[in-house]
Amino acid sequence: MKSVNSVRIEQCGHYDPGRTITFAGYVGEKQIAIAKFRLGEQGPFATIIEVEDGYRRQGIATDIYSHASQYFGRDIVPSTALTEDSVRFWEARGVQVPEGATVLPTLADWEALRASSENDLS
Repeated sequence: MKSVNSVRIEQCGHYDPGRTITFAGYVGEKQIAIAKFRLGEQGPFATIIEVEDGYRRQGIATDIYSHASQYFGRDIVPSTALTEDSVRFWEARGVQVPEGATVLPTLADWEALRASSENDLS
């Protein structure tokens, strides 16, 4: 795991001001995280958040959520479509994921599953 002394979080786009926002995390000039948020009926939520493997579990996603919360002026709520990583993120903060939420595989899990099915000759 890499040691991150300084991660810079930047707003890098909004296509519908006040309703959507994108943030990126950087170490130096290297982008190591991306997150997109949208304002929904229950509040603002992440539509995607990815942090590079070597930089996970260092508070980067938490910092990005904090920036998004400041942007919307309210707490971010869990999405109804979450990855297993997202479920763990919310549970670690004592937040119950929405009842009936869909838990999706992470991108790496999905790619591994797809690769194994492509190799299945039966």
